[in-house]
Amino acid sequence: MSQQTPLLASRFRAQLVAAPIVHGAGIFDIPLDTVLFDDLNEYDPLTGRFTPREAGRYIFHANMRYTQAIAAGSQIYFSIYHSPITTVSENWDYPPLGSDMVAHLTAIVDMTPNEYVVVQESHAAVGNVTISNFVPGTFFMGHRLS
Repeated sequence: MSQQTPLLASRFRAQLVAAPIVHGAGIFDIPLDTVLFDDLNEYDPLTGRFTPREAGRYIFHANMRYTQAIAAGSQIYFSIYHSPITTVSENWDYPPLGSDMVAHLTAIVDMTPNEYVVVQESHAAVGNVTISNFVPGTFFMGHRLS
């Protein structure tokens, strides 16, 4: 009987604490500045990217609390993006001007060590979206399932 190598414990949780993130129209990765735990140093708080050390199936959850100052009825889009594959979870919304909203995302992804996942926000309307640093409103977390 062959002996199997145990999987490394791969899990992380990061949240936005230092300052809100404000940006205009376009597609943006959302880096979260405070890492609460990261067992294998796979999450980069400067880029917001999680890059696994080992291939496997991972589950990710993101909670993005935001306010917006773009035209009422304009579309705001949050996603968990799996590079180089595709968007794996998405949340479209048309919030009222100045509203305080939360986008919830969950994705299960099969990954290899040369891939990454990141939370992104995009909108095309003129104006800004502010990702809130209200704790625990904005976080990104994940762990390996197998």
